[in-house]
Amino acid sequence: MARQDHKAAGLRILLVWLAAAALTTGCASRGERMQKRLLDLGETRLVTVLRQSLAAAGGLEAWAGVTAIDGEAVSTVFEPDTQALVEQQCRIEPTGEFLVKVSSREPAGRLIEQLDDDGESQILLEGAAKTSYEQDPQRLYGAAVKLFLLGRAMLGPAGLLEEPLSLRYAGLERKNGRLSHKIEVTGQFFSEAHQPKALQNGNLLVIWIDETTHRMDRLWLRYPKKPSEFGYLSLQAGNFAAFEEGRILPKNLAFSFSDPYQQLGQQPLITMEFDRLQIQQQK
Repeated sequence: MARQDHKAAGLRILLVWLAAAALTTGCASRGERMQKRLLDLGETRLVTVLRQSLAAAGGLEAWAGVTAIDGEAVSTVFEPDTQALVEQQCRIEPTGEFLVKVSSREPAGRLIEQLDDDGESQILLEGAAKTSYEQDPQRLYGAAVKLFLLGRAMLGPAGLLEEPLSLRYAGLERKNGRLSHKIEVTGQFFSEAHQPKALQNGNLLVIWIDETTHRMDRLWLRYPKKPSEFGYLSLQAGNFAAFEEGRILPKNLAFSFSDPYQQLGQQPLITMEFDRLQIQQQK
């Protein structure tokens, strides 16, 4: 009987050790996948710029362990004739089922907008009596566009290594008086619920990485509405701050409508000022 107890105890210890090893290997393998993705990009200049930007954001290994970013912000929403302050909670999950979620406190209840791994958005209003779901395709598509840019801005250069997107180094460009590296990103950003397959080739994300700070601080998105009609949205990130393990995140975001010429900050849409940001990581 004592011999059986000894074997059982040994088996439990082995199982615990294997589980711990699996967790460690999973974390390491994600970092290795990101590293391989970086090397597979091929373009020497592109890889150099991304490495510099990753280092400035805290390093690839530090970001490989991130499972979520949670934040609380006070946002200003701009309307044609007015503007309103809104308290918002955000969650961005870069692993597994990619998710960007924003919850806003509204007079009628809590408004929840989220973008899932397939690039499809959902909007629901949790009122006192019932929960209602948004059905308007234009509003759903508009939410998807904003959440897509929000996720990209918060994940920074590490987010470009999580998915099979096509990246191209487009050279140095002086924009708003600063010299920045310009990178063009293409791929399927949104689900067919928002974009028929025939329109998906029209997606273009442009990011600028400052040559001095190596921070990814400006983004511009072109997204097709119809075969010959596009929408344009830009985002500027600022007030970068250091968090756990040296990871760097922007605390201020400014969304603006834009144009085909990639102008930034023309017509403000939303500004977000985070007063709390917390990074969740694998344990």
